[in-house]
Amino acid sequence: MRLASGLVLFAYVTAHLVNHALGLISIDAAERGLALAVRVWQSVPGTVLLYGAAATHLTLAFVAIYRRRTLRMPPADLLRILLGLGIPLLLIGHAVATRLAHELYGYAPEYHRVVWALWTSNGEGRQLALLVPGWLHGCLGLHFAFSRHRLYQRLRFVLFAAALLLPVLAGLGFLSMGKELAASPLLSQR
Repeated sequence: MRLASGLVLFAYVTAHLVNHALGLISIDAAERGLALAVRVWQSVPGTVLLYGAAATHLTLAFVAIYRRRTLRMPPADLLRILLGLGIPLLLIGHAVATRLAHELYGYAPEYHRVVWALWTSNGEGRQLALLVPGWLHGCLGLHFAFSRHRLYQRLRFVLFAAALLLPVLAGLGFLSMGKELAASPLLSQR
């Protein structure tokens, strides 16, 4: 169950990063990707799947920590646990600004509004920092789960390159969207 819930969460984070990376093409390309993601993840089945996976994964993590006989562990395990426990704390503000604002006030999740708000409030650094813990936690979890499989071993350098490249492209896409909005008064007032 932990692996299945983790894979759902990793799929969500990956889609989020790919969507940010679309900002390298244009903010309109990122908006089209966001519209697709919203249709999937904010649908009733998507919401149940995402939040169910998050609750399951977090609960199973606490159970696993509780069952440990010792807190001595390899540094990579400790890093994965600390990142995992820190993710909910980091995401609270983002969830309120996006999903809760949509549910309570009808604010559509759109990059024009969210990126511009972060860009003008100097919050882009915090937003970019949100990408790191979830991505690292997921990559470490996948590595621990699949590192002994032959296919994973053959593809490990390609997967490592993708694991490094995707968050960089996502960060650059976010910055590109912010610069595009800052350069266009029509876009920034949308």
